[in-house]
Amino acid sequence: MLSIPASLKSDKVITGYALALDPDPNQEAFDDLDSLAQATAGKSNFAKCCASGLWLLHNFLDRSHAISQDIGTPEGSWWHAIMHRTEGDFSNSKYWYRRVGEHPAMAAMDEPFDRYEFVDRCQSDYRTGLLTAETQKMAFAEWEALFDFCVENS
Repeated sequence: MLSIPASLKSDKVITGYALALDPDPNQEAFDDLDSLAQATAGKSNFAKCCASGLWLLHNFLDRSHAISQDIGTPEGSWWHAIMHRTEGDFSNSKYWYRRVGEHPAMAAMDEPFDRYEFVDRCQSDYRTGLLTAETQKMAFAEWEALFDFCVENS
């Protein structure tokens, strides 16, 4: 299983940066993220998905995208979908969600989760310029379910 530095999943990260719409990157995490990305090069797709998810959590969308777009698995498509939703490309996000299909990580979420309704909700928040606390909570629950699944399988 992949070892994740504690600094990359700290409470500060989760409450301060996680999956905001049109976000600024968390520059403090760059070196740890870059080291992890290098460590996952040549590893399993699950390990690469972990790196993509962590780049995404810290709002390095281009870095996350560069990894996820080259992973031809449901997990890679799911990270790709989240990245496009986070950047505000909602129709592209839905396209990548369709490529995911049904996924066992969705069962790990506490609340029922409709990906397409959630993209619409994010789009509404994006238009108002305010990411609600409930939307943020749902975004992180989704991120955590997928990330944990990828770590367990890495």
